Amino acid sequence: MRDDAFWELGMAPKKKPTDTRPRAYDVTAVEITADAPGADRAPENKIPARPFTPAAAQPHTAELPPAPAQSPAPTRSSVPSARPMQNAERFTEITDAPSNKTNAENSKPVPEKQPTVEKPSYPDTSLRRYRPRSGMIREVEIFPWPSSYGFYAQFRRDAARFFGLKGKPCSRAPYFSYIPQYAQLSSAQMDYYLYFRELVRAHRYPPVDFSYVLLYIYEILNLPDRIPPREGMVLLCEIWLAYRETHPKLDKYMAEWICDFGLTYGLPCPAARLASIKDICLENCSLREYYIAEDDLAVVLAEYGSYHTFRKTKYAKGEYAPLFEKYVPMALAYTIDAAARDGVNGFSFEDMRLYRAERDVFCGALCSHAVKRRVVVSYLSLGRSHEMRETVTSVVKYIENGIRAHVKIRSMLSVGNLAPELKAYVDEFMQKTFGVSNVSVRRRQEKVREEYEKLYDVPESTLSPERARQIEQESWASTDVLTSAFSDADVIETIIENTPTPVVPTPEAVTPVAPISTLSPAEVSENESPYAQLFAALTDGERQVLVACLDGADVNATCRRMGLLADSVVSCINEKAADWTGDIVMEADGIGYRVIEDYKEELDACRP
Repeated sequence: MRDDAFWELGMAPKKKPTDTRPRAYDVTAVEITADAPGADRAPENKIPARPFTPAAAQPHTAELPPAPAQSPAPTRSSVPSARPMQNAERFTEITDAPSNKTNAENSKPVPEKQPTVEKPSYPDTSLRRYRPRSGMIREVEIFPWPSSYGFYAQFRRDAARFFGLKGKPCSRAPYFSYIPQYAQLSSAQMDYYLYFRELVRAHRYPPVDFSYVLLYIYEILNLPDRIPPREGMVLLCEIWLAYRETHPKLDKYMAEWICDFGLTYGLPCPAARLASIKDICLENCSLREYYIAEDDLAVVLAEYGSYHTFRKTKYAKGEYAPLFEKYVPMALAYTIDAAARDGVNGFSFEDMRLYRAERDVFCGALCSHAVKRRVVVSYLSLGRSHEMRETVTSVVKYIENGIRAHVKIRSMLSVGNLAPELKAYVDEFMQKTFGVSNVSVRRRQEKVREEYEKLYDVPESTLSPERARQIEQESWASTDVLTSAFSDADVIETIIENTPTPVVPTPEAVTPVAPISTLSPAEVSENESPYAQLFAALTDGERQVLVACLDGADVNATCRRMGLLADSVVSCINEKAADWTGDIVMEADGIGYRVIEDYKEELDACRP
């Protein structure tokens, strides 16, 4: 090689020789199956082995529908076929048979047409239909799962085989899996799972990984023939309550799965067992009506049946939070009972709308198609009954106004249209509980003046000729006292000469001046609206700023056009508003200023 051969960059690299050897791949499907369901159980404390059984000797399980007859798939002549494509026929439905025509001049077959797959449709015939005796669920119809193959069927067979095995004490073996299955467990993990399950069956709940808990739950869901549904519901509730604090993810799963379990097997809501976490159930279940009973309708309506959430208001927090938490549902329950007693509509199951929903049960869980179902539920919708929610919203606001009046909070909520009968029920409850009567009448509380403020008052006095003469005489008396203190006559004479002679006005020259006074909030007629009085007390500039804020205009720009400082003007408006209405009416919103929502209607009605 020449020394300068390195610099010949244009030289092309050598190409890799092409492999021309013939290749052949076996693309036919091979079915691998395990033992059939119903096989003999394994001996005590021994994990059964999984012997390989030829597909020809392995019958279809009872869980799977018979596969439709299909034409055999084409095979290459150079590759022998091991067995027919039975497994592929279970997963897909082939509608067009592939063509087997070949070209006489070319040994390669013609490219085959790809099969089209049709989505399975839900069966029209239901397995069961029932109507619960009480609650918001009115009718449930259960349909079989539309599937032509047994996905996760092996897990169910394994669960049935391992169900009778007993666990022995052993060391803890860590385990993690997104979809836990028996086939994934090592020997140490299987021993620990059996020991964990033995403790749980004895109502003992040791610390354990989340995957073990999921595997135990999957076992309960897939074995309704070994675990009766009523017993399974108890086990699901117990495992949830035992591990929900250690594994918070259980809340979003179990709230849905327990609802699906109850709907599938016709079981009522286990309200007594889940009483401590009822709020968690309602928050995490998409069909929260399953967890609602008629006796706790008031508590649920106050939380989920109102457009207004009283817990989020600023006065329902802090020191007043326990008061609102206790008495808002209590007052609503009193109103519901009184309305039912007098025949007033608006607070019963009959006032809700009936809706129909379809659910695929146990979504997100490892569930064999043999126990998976499609459920059609007819229920009274709590969230979609808009007329009832509007009524509940007005009642909850009115109740909150009553509690605010009890704790001396001047700010009130706008209630809207509320039937007089419902107002009377709330007033009756507030009168019995707090002594507050007629919540609808807003009373502006007088501002209590502190004692030290009286020391800064200017003494009241009027100008009169008699008082002026008295002042003059007192002044000359003081002069006499001062002059007697000097012994030098010249100094005294000089002081007297330089002292100006006071001008004493005559009674005819004095014009009486009327005392300056302003009307206080207490001196204004109670018949006038305090918001109208507020507008009358504002200056022209302040009035323009308040009107601009009501119209949604930029307060800062409005003040700049008038040569005013926005912060100063808003402060003056709020001071006068506190005197006349008992609360401020404007607040900063991070960008500018806005009128407080609670007083917007009253100010709009009284604007000039």
